[in-house]
Amino acid sequence: MTEDRDLWPALWTANRAIAEAYGLNPADLGHILSTFPGMARKRRDFVAYVRARLRECADEIGESYPPHRATASLRVAERPADVGS
Repeated sequence: MTEDRDLWPALWTANRAIAEAYGLNPADLGHILSTFPGMARKRRDFVAYVRARLRECADEIGESYPPHRATASLRVAERPADVGS
């Protein structure tokens, strides 16, 4: 993590590429981000930056961000059982 805001776009691009390589969508990546509450407290500006990029990414692919909880649950439930095996 860096306080140098000039590096944030490169960090976002790398994280997005990794997420896409693993088949994660903006909601998935947002969920992962939410599991690090310490980062959200210590790096508020960076987390806000990433959340804004997640919203943009979701708009690009026609999804809502953050998704409605029921919709997110259905989407996860629809995944094949062998994902991650």
